[in-house]
Amino acid sequence: MNPVQTLGLFIMVVGLLLIMTSLLVPGRERAERGEERGRSEEVVGGIILIGPIPIVFGRNLTKGMLLMLVLSGLAMAVTLLALYLMTGG
Repeated sequence: MNPVQTLGLFIMVVGLLLIMTSLLVPGRERAERGEERGRSEEVVGGIILIGPIPIVFGRNLTKGMLLMLVLSGLAMAVTLLALYLMTGG
């Protein structure tokens, strides 16, 4: 495997581990506020990546804008890495 393939595999494994860890850890916001189950308003959102085009949805505008900023940076990093590798870097 070349280094780029190894990096991609590493990122996928780390992502899966983060997802599994997030399922095991209870939400801190509700516990910190001492709210009972079912009484708080849940914040829902997500990201869909179709090629280089990010689609962000949810109810919190601030978090949505932050996600768009992060995804734009990620798309630029991937594009620059691809250009670097295509030019024989």
